[in-house]
Amino acid sequence: YCFSCERKRKLIKEDAMEIKNKPLSTYPLITGHTKAIIERNINKFTCSVYDVTIDNKNRHIYPYFNIDKEHIANKIRTLPKTFTVEGEWSDGTLFGQQQFKGGGKYVTLVEGELDALAVHQMFDCKWPVVSISNGVSSACKDVEKNYEYPTSFENIIICFDNDTKDRVNKGKINAKKVAELLSPKAKIV
Repeated sequence: YCFSCERKRKLIKEDAMEIKNKPLSTYPLITGHTKAIIERNINKFTCSVYDVTIDNKNRHIYPYFNIDKEHIANKIRTLPKTFTVEGEWSDGTLFGQQQFKGGGKYVTLVEGELDALAVHQMFDCKWPVVSISNGVSSACKDVEKNYEYPTSFENIIICFDNDTKDRVNKGKINAKKVAELLSPKAKIV
């Protein structure tokens, strides 16, 4: 099934090879409209800073960009908390990284896209805030992949969630690992 032309057909071997060799970026990514995320008190301006949109099914669309600032993937949140991804996900940078040039005094690294929006808004949109993309368990992998960006700042503020599951605080554990990776510039909130 082609989401572009909305046609269905049975694949033959030649079609499968053509699809396999065609970059995913040639397929259209879901888009929506810039709106406030009312249930989180995130205003429309903050959403526009990060290019976050909401489609007609009320799904939140968090865009991801590659190092060349090309929109290559989306993380899509269906409320209340179901996530899917589309596009060239593995080539994406930290969420929000494309909006803030590297260097400067501070960057804050958070655990999720909504956290990035909330913290950026809390800072009156004055300081860069970026998020890891795949959850706290893969935080080190995300940071290693994008190492040059956070280390271009004088101070890296790590602000992961403090929730526990089965008495294990993954946010705290992984914040320490990321801080070690980004030492001596990292500080944990």
